[in-house]
Amino acid sequence: HMLRVESDVGEQIATLGEPLADDSETTLTGMPSFEYRRILQQLLSEILQNMHFFQDIVRKRLEGDHEAEPDAVMEEVAGALDLMGDREAASLARRLQELTHSLLKNVYAEDALPGDSLEHFTDAVAALELYLAARRDQQYAEHFAEVLKAALDHLGDETEVVAASIV
Repeated sequence: HMLRVESDVGEQIATLGEPLADDSETTLTGMPSFEYRRILQQLLSEILQNMHFFQDIVRKRLEGDHEAEPDAVMEEVAGALDLMGDREAASLARRLQELTHSLLKNVYAEDALPGDSLEHFTDAVAALELYLAARRDQQYAEHFAEVLKAALDHLGDETEVVAASIV
């Protein structure tokens, strides 16, 4: 019973200032909306942990670790975003995965990266992380999605130039 009281208090704090809703409000899943939001917040927290793991793997890769492969971790991030129903963010995460794969192909040192690609890569990763944190904290996240798209566009342009110069 104490957990229910704690849950109710947490819900009241989280929705402070919002219009009062019927306590029986449910989502498409049939569960109460406050429980659904709590599950989404937990899922977003776990996705953010995966983002930190992704960054660690990329860092190891750029320090010369030939075993460090970030693809699977970013696929988990994209899959979790799909599970949440955030198709656009999932698509952007998959694009980041593809560009990361292209960018890090046969690259095991930071100075082997072309031009400003590291800066655009870190901008994209940071924007995705900020987007996820904003979603988790129920704040405005769309700005970070736009920053992510721009960084991915710049990164994509650079990886295309590098790929063309290799051919």
